[in-house]
Amino acid sequence: MGVSIHPDGADPIPYLLDKAWQPALVALACHAQACAAEPARLGPPPGSAPIVSLAARGVQIYSCMAVEGDPAWGAAKPEAELSQAEGHVVGRHFEGPTWEAQDGSRVVGLVIDQAPAPEPHAVAWLLLAGQATGSGVFAGTRYVLRSDTAGGEKPAGGCTPGETARVPYTASYTFYR
Repeated sequence: MGVSIHPDGADPIPYLLDKAWQPALVALACHAQACAAEPARLGPPPGSAPIVSLAARGVQIYSCMAVEGDPAWGAAKPEAELSQAEGHVVGRHFEGPTWEAQDGSRVVGLVIDQAPAPEPHAVAWLLLAGQATGSGVFAGTRYVLRSDTAGGEKPAGGCTPGETARVPYTASYTFYR
């Protein structure tokens, strides 16, 4: 009779396999928890093709309004520069939401889906339907994806009607046709 390493004296092979799989199962469980913290995968419909991705740096502007008698921060209005990867400014992002390139092309968006940002105090990731005008870089844009956000969340706490807060933020915007 052989020597068993299992505490019960049972067959050692299943016991060793159980022990061998434990680190992998723990790693998978940890990865699953990390993945659950990421925003839902937002993206345009299949068949959409990316046109350009631009970095935004600017502010989300919040105004305090009286809502049913109580003051509250209203919806944000963006004010940001749009830059290529190497840092060259190629356009701007402003209320609408609107993106306008220096070549005159423009996209106005309408939010169709969103997910919480994985970073604390960051504005949500968004998928927007886009309506493009002009013949430049934004020509043919049908969807805009806002991701990789940092900052920009509305201020915590109360406010006084008429008060304005400019909260710095950054984001990536990818334009799809």
